[in-house]
Amino acid sequence: MATILANKLTNSKLLIKNSLWTLLGNFIPLLSALFSIPFLIKGLGNEKFGILTLIWAIIGYSTLFDFGLSRALTHIIAKKIGENQIHEIKSICQTAIIAVIVLGIIASFLLFGFTDIFISNVIKPSENLISEAKTTFILLIFSIPIMLLTVSFRGILEAYQEFAVINKIKIPMGVYTFLAPLGVLFFTNNLIFVVLALILGRIINFLVFVFAIRKNLAGFFKNIVFDKNKIKPLISFGGWMTVSNIISPLFLTMDRFFIASFISIANVVYYSTPFDVITKLLIIPTGLMSVMFSAFSTEIVHNKTRAKKMYKNIQKYILCLFLPIMISVFLFSKWGLSIWIDSEFASKSFKIAQILAIATFFAGLATPCYSFIQSCGRSDITAKLHILELIIYLPILYFSVKNFGIIGVASAWLFRAMIDFILLKIISGVLLKN
Repeated sequence: MATILANKLTNSKLLIKNSLWTLLGNFIPLLSALFSIPFLIKGLGNEKFGILTLIWAIIGYSTLFDFGLSRALTHIIAKKIGENQIHEIKSICQTAIIAVIVLGIIASFLLFGFTDIFISNVIKPSENLISEAKTTFILLIFSIPIMLLTVSFRGILEAYQEFAVINKIKIPMGVYTFLAPLGVLFFTNNLIFVVLALILGRIINFLVFVFAIRKNLAGFFKNIVFDKNKIKPLISFGGWMTVSNIISPLFLTMDRFFIASFISIANVVYYSTPFDVITKLLIIPTGLMSVMFSAFSTEIVHNKTRAKKMYKNIQKYILCLFLPIMISVFLFSKWGLSIWIDSEFASKSFKIAQILAIATFFAGLATPCYSFIQSCGRSDITAKLHILELIIYLPILYFSVKNFGIIGVASAWLFRAMIDFILLKIISGVLLKN
């Protein structure tokens, strides 16, 4: 039975179908972002839109607070399928969900205690925006448990290759994330109401995932137990994932906090706008690898020769898909920004966009290496690598923003992306030989 299930979940046709679903699920929200952002910048102004980009960043990287459990769930469930230990899956999932609830509540209260410090020392909004900014972040902080549970449910479905279900939920939510703030602007540009609209969407999204779990995993919510023996493998894998989950989002968000702190919150828009759009193109490799991660995790214990072949093939596919796209972004960034926003905005942002295009290319090439290493159960390697990169990146970022402004910030991100790819490529090559 387990062998049949393992073969079914790593079937090439299913993986291709799921990859297409995932690309579609990432691409459609991107279109809504491209449509909404120019209107949001004009409707909110640079400072409020800068704060909104930070809110989106926090929502997007809320898994920072689940201590790697959602990724660990996907890996361990897929591994159990490959090892013919399906009977253990339900209790593992239930144990993880209980842990996520507790961690989410603790994270909310801890972050609440640092709200004033965060607003006054990092965001540094104008005097008339302090109260509004503080309220928005408090509301966001106490919605974290719901977001963490949603991600955990998605991780369970990913292990079972239910990407069609996942993306039928994800597409409306992704579109809503950008269109909801635009809808609020018809009534007010107060960020509190924007965040309330976003939180309402997350609650509905969570409830739909609950329904999907009930439908696809019968009996999941019956006889719920916390098995302390099951938490150990989750913590073992997720513990190192915690390090990556803390550091990885920092690489994608700390640069705009540096700009806000050392230049101004208003200047964040000239960096964050091209950054958010160009790095969204990582949906191509990350979308493919979200499908392949669970397949790798199953096949490494079920059929390691096939896992290695799958890894080599996916590298070639990503290179062929990604290279022409990023070359086009580099060549036409000024023209595209002029049409999308305006010529003045383009003159201040197009060089940043070009640097970020090169950086994003290297980041895309690194994704299969990263996923393969973790699917081998070596989340410790990627975590240690992130620690090393952070130690190197922080002083470079500080030096760059102080001496070269926003261009320096983009260049620092390019340097980090190149180093990350080179090291991950070397390490994955070593694991392939074992």
